[in-house]
Amino acid sequence: MTVKWVCYPDMERIENNKENGREYIGREVLVEEKRDGENVSLWWDGERYRVSSHRRVDADVKIVERLKSTVDYANGVLMLDHLREFGREYIVYGELLANISPTRLEPRRKHLRWVVFDMFDLGSGVFVPYNYMYQMLYHYRIPSPRIVDRLVPDSVNDLVSKKDEWMKWCRKHRREGVVIKAYGFPRDIFSKEKVDIPKLPKLVVPQGIRFPPMDEHTIQRALEHARDECGANFGDKRVAMPVVAKHFALEAREHSFAQPRDLYNLYLEFLRKFGD
Repeated sequence: MTVKWVCYPDMERIENNKENGREYIGREVLVEEKRDGENVSLWWDGERYRVSSHRRVDADVKIVERLKSTVDYANGVLMLDHLREFGREYIVYGELLANISPTRLEPRRKHLRWVVFDMFDLGSGVFVPYNYMYQMLYHYRIPSPRIVDRLVPDSVNDLVSKKDEWMKWCRKHRREGVVIKAYGFPRDIFSKEKVDIPKLPKLVVPQGIRFPPMDEHTIQRALEHARDECGANFGDKRVAMPVVAKHFALEAREHSFAQPRDLYNLYLEFLRKFGD
């Protein structure tokens, strides 16, 4: 059996998801610590075990060497061997932790470790539930991330209001952030929040912003650009007016002026002065 590798999904912040976080409402949500290392996955391609990284099916040789130097690699191979005996094929995704983390947030460590954060069932085409994954990893002595929070949000605000609490936990335990997960139907959802995202004051947009009126020089330039674009058809208002409106909008946006309201009268006056 030939197995095709599946790249781990890209993650955005909660509010940047397709449904702006609404997809989490009413679902069991797990919030786990985000470890600071290299995204490395282990899987069986039908003939041999392969190591992939990020979007690369075959990870760099040095990454492979680092993974194989960990006790977790041997345990991962043993786990997948046993699962294959029952006809189960999985991709195991983990974070390969170096002695010094890339962001320097995590404490130095003596030994490299591979912390597994997800397992993908190639037979069913879904990520396995957290409890099942944890039990498998625990049995084979493979580390997994700690759970920071568990909740069923009743609104987007209910979910995002927890972020300060999560970031406080991360700073205390020297972690770069959290991953927010909801497994199962209708689809698996993953997001991330990190400690290096600044907390900005609420932006208040004033009502009725007023730009200064457009000066005569800019008005004439807009009409000249419209005439150049229309050519011989500039005298036909049905052709010219949409082009005139476009160039006035461009000039207003580029030079921070308010658009004149009497575009048609300005157009007629321009025709009288400079002909059609």
